[in-house]
Amino acid sequence: MTHPTPAAAGPPPLPPLLLPFAVPDTPAGTLFLVPDVISAAEEDFLLGRVDAAPASRWTVLRGRRLQSWGGRPAAAAAPVVAAKPHASAATAADASLQPGPQQQQQPQPPPMLAEPLPPWLASFLADRLRDYGVFAGISAPAATAAAVKAHPGAFNHCLVNEYLPGQGIMPHEDGPAYHPVVATVSLGSHAVLRFAPTRARRRRLRLHDTAAVSHERDAGAENDDGSDDDDAAAEEGCIVVPPRSLFVVTGEMYTEFEHAIDGVETDTVAVFCDSTTTNADDGDDDRRRDTSDSGKPATASANGLPVWNAAQVVGWLRDGDVFPGAAVVPPDDDDHGNPESVTASAASAAEPDLAPLPPPPPSTAADATLWRLPRETRVSLTNRIAKRMIRLGIKR
Repeated sequence: MTHPTPAAAGPPPLPPLLLPFAVPDTPAGTLFLVPDVISAAEEDFLLGRVDAAPASRWTVLRGRRLQSWGGRPAAAAAPVVAAKPHASAATAADASLQPGPQQQQQPQPPPMLAEPLPPWLASFLADRLRDYGVFAGISAPAATAAAVKAHPGAFNHCLVNEYLPGQGIMPHEDGPAYHPVVATVSLGSHAVLRFAPTRARRRRLRLHDTAAVSHERDAGAENDDGSDDDDAAAEEGCIVVPPRSLFVVTGEMYTEFEHAIDGVETDTVAVFCDSTTTNADDGDDDRRRDTSDSGKPATASANGLPVWNAAQVVGWLRDGDVFPGAAVVPPDDDDHGNPESVTASAASAAEPDLAPLPPPPPSTAADATLWRLPRETRVSLTNRIAKRMIRLGIKR
């Protein structure tokens, strides 16, 4: 069932250079993935800069460690309650989908004390992101306005996360402090980034379905398909992010969805076909077709969730250079047909608070090629414009 979404005063129009990289099949259509945004040599340069940071720059958390550049927490301040930027007046027809007064108000975190970004971020990486106009038209706080004015379209804050194999991050939102755009460059290894509707969106979906069913019953129609229970689950999905790529989250994918990374050492990708699966052309019965005889693109799941950028992933698996160590699971393997078996136990052990993996799609063993993608150490550079920065009494 297709639902209307809350009317929103969205981010500035995205530049044409970014539009061709929109990830298909997402519920909101505001997720972008740019492969090979940097070269392998540039990746090594950035990883070297991260490694060269002093030990005092690292903050060690359970399941990962991080660096923060461009701003650090200022003295504790009373939280400021502000309207969520995507909330707006509703039409009568869509009133049940609109955030209520409680949802429109949420506290903002204390401001950060601004500090200059290092050259490898303020110059090199900012220039690369500016090529795609990621932050064009987004205003910066007064404390960093001069730096942003000198480099139009640049960011003022970067969060560096390091994930060892088996580490992940729990479902979360980036929140209003960095709205409306977050742009992340992925280094060192791939990631499977999971998306799911926020609790507020799930509630609105339930309210909308309840109202729709009531209306149909009043009209004498029957509706026993259980769609009201399945709509939120139908909006769950993931993208497979290769190293040296850029992914950008904005619009409703920013405000209406949370994201997470499973704490596993190996990701399992199932590539599905809609026709004969044995590839007779190369004589290898253990490898299966990635497209059908009809030429239709294959679909895929990763760790049991639909892959929204399936066509890209299939191409990368064929190339063999994007995911080092990726291997096809033989049909007689004990785990064939059970893609979550190689990840569920590791996820539970690595970070117990991670949401449990959903069950795999049905008939996996019969109609899919299973790939195992072992992880290596991954570093993500999450770039954004922090809205609450202070410096020398300047605050916004």
